[in-house]
Amino acid sequence: MKPKTFLLLEAVLIGAIALVLFACSTTQVAQPSASTISLTPSAWTFMYSPGMSKPSASPNSKWQFDFPQHDGVHYLMTAYHPAKLPTLVSATFRVIGSGRLTFNPNGCPAPASVHLMLMNDMASEFGRWWSAQGAVLTVNGNLVTLTVPWTPDKWSSVFGKTGTQAPSDFNKFSPAFVGMTFGGGCYFGHGIWANGKVTFQLLDYKVQ
Repeated sequence: MKPKTFLLLEAVLIGAIALVLFACSTTQVAQPSASTISLTPSAWTFMYSPGMSKPSASPNSKWQFDFPQHDGVHYLMTAYHPAKLPTLVSATFRVIGSGRLTFNPNGCPAPASVHLMLMNDMASEFGRWWSAQGAVLTVNGNLVTLTVPWTPDKWSSVFGKTGTQAPSDFNKFSPAFVGMTFGGGCYFGHGIWANGKVTFQLLDYKVQ
């Protein structure tokens, strides 16, 4: 039989551990939901982009980043959990610098471009939807606005099926992240980098 003092200490210790475990589980459950799009640099994350950190603050835009000198910028996303599906997605940006953009040749003549993307997972065929229309990244400092209606003919999935070809999957899609991908040739998100200094500046990103 254990002494009473030992039993008392044991009970206190077990209670303390239970409180700690409860606090930890409460912290994990209480995850904030991004119901509006933040344009602060820290809210955006590069994915599959070796060596890239967060975008940086800019006095002339919401945020900016410099393209690396090797592969490359692929995905740039932010959390977004809308209450309803969008009617359109829009981004306004400019590209400045003295260098030029490049990507690995892949058999298609399309130039370095940016495409809008909405995503809820990386595993399924219909977990990512890209705007079929992209915007060519021209290093000239001009403002560019890419606006794409959220209609099935304007968006394509992982293997190139449009929402028109997969209406059920398109209509039930609900995003967890929105953003943009960078690529050229046959692929919307296989990466772009720079020879010389080239800076991408975001002025606005809207989902309406």
